[in-house]
Amino acid sequence: VELQPMDTVALLSAGSGTGLRKQAGTVFRRDYGVNLAPLSYLGEDADPEGAAFDLRTDKGALAAARALDDMESVAGVVFIIDDVLEAKLKNAEDVSSLLKGFFTVLKTFVDSSARKFATCLFRSNSSCGLSRVLFEGILGMFLSAAHEFSSVQFRCVRLDQSSDLRDAIRGSLDRSQKVLEMTYRNDSVYTRHGHAAASSFVGSSTVPLGKDDVVVFSGGAYGITPALARSLTPFGCKMVFLGLEAEEA
Repeated sequence: VELQPMDTVALLSAGSGTGLRKQAGTVFRRDYGVNLAPLSYLGEDADPEGAAFDLRTDKGALAAARALDDMESVAGVVFIIDDVLEAKLKNAEDVSSLLKGFFTVLKTFVDSSARKFATCLFRSNSSCGLSRVLFEGILGMFLSAAHEFSSVQFRCVRLDQSSDLRDAIRGSLDRSQKVLEMTYRNDSVYTRHGHAAASSFVGSSTVPLGKDDVVVFSGGAYGITPALARSLTPFGCKMVFLGLEAEEA
Protein backbone atom coordinates (compact mmCIF):
# COMPACT_ATOMS: atom_id res chain seq x y z
CA VAL A 1 0.00 0.00 0.00
CA GLU A 2 1.46 3.33 -1.09
CA LEU A 3 0.87 6.00 1.56
CA GLN A 4 1.43 9.70 0.91
CA PRO A 5 2.21 12.51 3.40
CA MET A 6 -1.23 14.03 2.79
CA ASP A 7 -3.00 10.76 3.65
CA THR A 8 -4.86 10.35 6.94
CA VAL A 9 -4.96 7.16 9.01
CA ALA A 10 -7.73 6.81 11.60
CA LEU A 11 -6.72 4.89 14.73
CA LEU A 12 -9.70 3.52 16.67
CA SER A 13 -9.06 2.21 20.18
CA ALA A 14 -10.89 1.61 23.45
CA GLY A 15 -9.43 4.76 24.99
CA SER A 16 -6.72 7.38 24.78
CA GLY A 17 -4.49 5.57 27.25
CA THR A 18 -3.98 2.44 25.17
CA GLY A 19 -0.29 1.81 24.61
CA LEU A 20 -0.91 -0.08 21.38
CA ARG A 21 -2.60 2.96 19.80
CA LYS A 22 0.30 5.22 20.72
CA GLN A 23 2.83 2.71 19.41
CA ALA A 24 0.94 2.22 16.14
CA GLY A 25 0.58 5.98 15.72
CA THR A 26 4.32 6.44 16.15
CA VAL A 27 5.04 3.85 13.44
CA PHE A 28 2.60 5.37 10.96
CA ARG A 29 3.82 8.91 11.61
CA ARG A 30 7.56 8.19 11.51
CA ASP A 31 7.70 5.51 8.81
CA TYR A 32 4.96 6.75 6.47
CA GLY A 33 4.61 10.46 7.31
CA VAL A 34 0.80 10.34 7.36
CA ASN A 35 -1.63 12.43 9.39
CA LEU A 36 -3.20 10.64 12.36
CA ALA A 37 -6.82 10.80 13.48
CA PRO A 38 -7.12 9.07 16.89
CA LEU A 39 -10.63 8.01 17.90
CA SER A 40 -11.89 6.36 21.07
CA TYR A 41 -14.75 3.94 20.36
CA LEU A 42 -16.15 3.32 23.87
CA GLY A 43 -16.86 6.99 24.59
CA GLU A 44 -16.49 6.55 28.35
CA ASP A 45 -13.91 9.29 28.84
CA ALA A 46 -12.83 12.38 26.94
CA ASP A 47 -9.93 11.70 24.59
CA PRO A 48 -7.30 14.48 24.78
CA GLU A 49 -5.74 13.29 21.54
CA GLY A 50 -8.85 12.99 19.41
CA ALA A 51 -12.61 12.46 19.40
CA ALA A 52 -14.53 9.97 21.53
CA PHE A 53 -17.61 8.05 20.38
CA ASP A 54 -19.52 5.14 21.88
CA LEU A 55 -19.76 2.74 18.97
CA ARG A 56 -21.98 0.45 21.03
CA THR A 57 -24.86 2.83 20.30
CA ASP A 58 -26.43 3.76 16.97
CA LYS A 59 -26.00 7.45 17.80
CA GLY A 60 -22.30 7.05 18.56
CA ALA A 61 -21.63 4.90 15.50
CA LEU A 62 -23.34 7.36 13.17
CA ALA A 63 -21.48 10.29 14.75
CA ALA A 64 -18.15 8.48 14.29
CA ALA A 65 -19.02 7.69 10.67
CA ARG A 66 -19.85 11.36 10.02
CA ALA A 67 -16.57 12.43 11.63
CA LEU A 68 -14.69 10.02 9.40
CA ASP A 69 -16.58 11.25 6.35
CA ASP A 70 -15.60 14.85 7.18
CA MET A 71 -11.88 14.05 7.26
CA GLU A 72 -9.75 14.65 4.19
CA SER A 73 -7.93 11.83 2.40
CA VAL A 74 -8.66 9.00 4.86
CA ALA A 75 -6.48 6.30 3.35
CA GLY A 76 -6.74 3.80 6.19
CA VAL A 77 -8.58 2.75 9.32
CA VAL A 78 -6.96 0.74 12.10
CA PHE A 79 -9.16 -1.03 14.66
CA ILE A 80 -7.13 -1.65 17.82
CA ILE A 81 -8.08 -4.41 20.26
CA ASP A 82 -5.99 -4.85 23.39
CA ASP A 83 -6.16 -5.63 27.11
CA VAL A 84 -7.60 -2.17 27.81
CA LEU A 85 -10.68 -3.19 25.83
CA GLU A 86 -10.79 -6.66 27.40
CA ALA A 87 -11.08 -5.06 30.84
CA LYS A 88 -13.98 -2.85 29.70
CA LEU A 89 -16.11 -5.38 27.82
CA LYS A 90 -18.97 -6.50 30.05
CA ASN A 91 -20.73 -9.22 28.07
CA ALA A 92 -21.43 -10.65 24.62
CA GLU A 93 -23.93 -7.86 23.95
CA ASP A 94 -21.05 -5.36 24.10
CA VAL A 95 -19.21 -7.39 21.46
CA SER A 96 -22.27 -7.52 19.21
CA SER A 97 -22.90 -3.78 19.59
CA LEU A 98 -19.26 -2.91 18.86
CA LEU A 99 -19.25 -5.08 15.75
CA LYS A 100 -22.31 -3.25 14.51
CA GLY A 101 -20.58 0.09 15.18
CA PHE A 102 -17.38 -1.04 13.46
CA PHE A 103 -19.44 -2.09 10.45
CA THR A 104 -20.99 1.39 10.25
CA VAL A 105 -17.55 3.02 10.34
CA LEU A 106 -16.09 0.56 7.84
CA LYS A 107 -18.97 1.11 5.43
CA THR A 108 -18.31 4.87 5.48
CA PHE A 109 -14.60 4.26 4.91
CA VAL A 110 -15.01 2.00 1.87
CA ASP A 111 -17.32 4.59 0.32
CA SER A 112 -14.41 7.06 0.37
CA SER A 113 -12.41 7.64 -2.81
CA ALA A 114 -9.18 7.83 -0.77
CA ARG A 115 -9.59 4.32 0.72
CA LYS A 116 -6.49 2.12 0.69
CA PHE A 117 -6.39 -0.24 3.66
CA ALA A 118 -8.23 -1.44 6.75
CA THR A 119 -6.31 -3.21 9.50
CA CYS A 120 -7.20 -4.75 12.84
CA LEU A 121 -4.39 -5.00 15.41
CA PHE A 122 -5.08 -7.48 18.22
CA ARG A 123 -2.82 -7.92 21.24
CA SER A 124 -4.12 -9.43 24.45
CA ASN A 125 -2.90 -11.65 27.27
CA SER A 126 -6.23 -13.49 27.14
CA SER A 127 -6.54 -16.21 24.49
CA CYS A 128 -10.28 -16.78 24.92
CA GLY A 129 -11.77 -13.54 26.26
CA LEU A 130 -14.44 -11.32 24.76
CA SER A 131 -11.84 -9.28 22.90
CA ARG A 132 -10.87 -12.44 21.02
CA VAL A 133 -14.51 -12.91 19.98
CA LEU A 134 -14.56 -9.32 18.74
CA PHE A 135 -11.39 -9.93 16.73
CA GLU A 136 -12.92 -13.03 15.10
CA GLY A 137 -15.99 -10.97 14.21
CA ILE A 138 -13.85 -8.32 12.51
CA LEU A 139 -11.98 -11.09 10.70
CA GLY A 140 -15.27 -12.33 9.26
CA MET A 141 -16.29 -8.79 8.35
CA PHE A 142 -12.97 -8.22 6.56
CA LEU A 143 -13.28 -11.56 4.76
CA SER A 144 -16.61 -10.48 3.30
CA ALA A 145 -15.44 -6.95 2.47
CA ALA A 146 -12.26 -8.16 0.75
CA HIS A 147 -14.32 -9.91 -1.93
CA GLU A 148 -16.41 -6.82 -2.59
CA PHE A 149 -13.64 -4.18 -2.47
CA SER A 150 -10.61 -5.75 -4.11
CA SER A 151 -8.75 -2.42 -4.29
CA VAL A 152 -8.68 -2.14 -0.48
CA GLN A 153 -6.15 -4.05 1.60
CA PHE A 154 -7.86 -5.85 4.51
CA ARG A 155 -5.65 -7.40 7.18
CA CYS A 156 -6.19 -8.79 10.67
CA VAL A 157 -2.97 -8.98 12.68
CA ARG A 158 -2.51 -10.92 15.90
CA LEU A 159 0.45 -9.92 18.06
CA ASP A 160 2.10 -11.33 21.15
CA GLN A 161 3.85 -9.16 23.71
CA SER A 162 7.25 -9.58 22.04
CA SER A 163 6.09 -8.79 18.48
CA ASP A 164 7.85 -6.03 16.55
CA LEU A 165 4.95 -3.71 15.76
CA ARG A 166 6.90 -1.93 13.04
CA ASP A 167 7.44 -5.19 11.14
CA ALA A 168 3.81 -6.21 11.71
CA ILE A 169 2.44 -2.96 10.25
CA ARG A 170 4.82 -3.15 7.32
CA GLY A 171 3.65 -6.71 6.65
CA SER A 172 -0.01 -5.71 6.91
CA LEU A 173 0.52 -3.13 4.14
CA ASP A 174 2.34 -5.55 1.83
CA ARG A 175 0.06 -6.10 -1.17
CA SER A 176 2.34 -8.76 -2.66
CA GLN A 177 0.89 -11.31 -0.21
CA LYS A 178 -2.72 -12.39 -0.67
CA VAL A 179 -3.38 -13.11 2.99
CA LEU A 180 -6.14 -11.93 5.28
CA GLU A 181 -4.79 -12.86 8.71
CA MET A 182 -1.26 -12.59 10.08
CA THR A 183 -0.18 -14.00 13.45
CA TYR A 184 3.11 -12.97 15.03
CA ARG A 185 4.17 -15.48 17.67
CA ASN A 186 7.60 -16.22 19.16
CA ASP A 187 9.45 -14.30 16.41
CA SER A 188 7.61 -16.26 13.67
CA VAL A 189 4.86 -15.15 11.29
CA TYR A 190 1.89 -17.33 10.34
CA THR A 191 -0.52 -16.29 7.60
CA ARG A 192 -3.96 -17.32 6.41
CA HIS A 193 -5.78 -16.20 3.28
CA GLY A 194 -9.42 -16.36 2.31
CA HIS A 195 -11.01 -17.40 -0.97
CA ALA A 196 -14.51 -17.81 -2.32
CA ALA A 197 -15.67 -21.40 -2.78
CA ALA A 198 -19.09 -22.55 -3.91
CA SER A 199 -20.89 -24.96 -1.59
CA SER A 200 -22.30 -28.07 -3.24
CA PHE A 201 -24.94 -30.19 -1.56
CA VAL A 202 -25.31 -32.71 -4.36
CA GLY A 203 -24.65 -36.22 -3.09
CA SER A 204 -23.93 -35.02 0.44
CA SER A 205 -26.22 -34.78 3.45
CA THR A 206 -23.92 -32.47 5.41
CA VAL A 207 -22.66 -28.90 5.02
CA PRO A 208 -18.84 -28.73 4.65
CA LEU A 209 -18.27 -26.34 7.56
CA GLY A 210 -15.76 -26.49 10.40
CA LYS A 211 -14.27 -24.45 13.25
CA ASP A 212 -12.07 -22.45 10.86
CA ASP A 213 -14.99 -21.30 8.69
CA VAL A 214 -16.82 -17.98 9.13
CA VAL A 215 -20.46 -17.45 8.14
CA VAL A 216 -21.57 -13.81 7.77
CA PHE A 217 -25.29 -12.98 8.17
CA SER A 218 -26.30 -9.58 6.81
CA GLY A 219 -29.54 -7.71 7.44
CA GLY A 220 -29.81 -8.20 11.19
CA ALA A 221 -30.46 -11.10 13.55
CA TYR A 222 -34.21 -11.52 13.56
CA GLY A 223 -36.83 -13.32 11.51
CA ILE A 224 -35.44 -16.49 9.96
CA THR A 225 -31.80 -15.59 10.73
CA PRO A 226 -31.66 -16.92 14.34
CA ALA A 227 -33.10 -20.26 13.20
CA LEU A 228 -30.48 -20.52 10.45
CA ALA A 229 -27.72 -19.61 12.90
CA ARG A 230 -28.82 -22.21 15.44
CA SER A 231 -28.88 -24.87 12.73
CA LEU A 232 -25.19 -24.18 12.05
CA THR A 233 -24.14 -24.39 15.72
CA PRO A 234 -23.28 -28.14 15.61
CA PHE A 235 -20.66 -27.47 12.92
CA GLY A 236 -18.65 -25.25 15.27
CA CYS A 237 -18.17 -22.48 12.70
CA LYS A 238 -17.87 -18.81 13.62
CA MET A 239 -20.86 -16.58 12.88
CA VAL A 240 -20.92 -12.81 12.39
CA PHE A 241 -24.13 -10.75 12.30
CA LEU A 242 -24.22 -7.42 10.46
CA GLY A 243 -27.13 -5.03 10.60
CA LEU A 244 -29.89 -4.43 13.12
CA GLU A 245 -29.85 -6.19 16.47
CA ALA A 246 -32.65 -8.31 17.87
CA GLU A 247 -33.46 -9.49 21.35
CA GLU A 248 -33.78 -13.09 20.22
CA ALA A 249 -30.31 -13.22 18.56
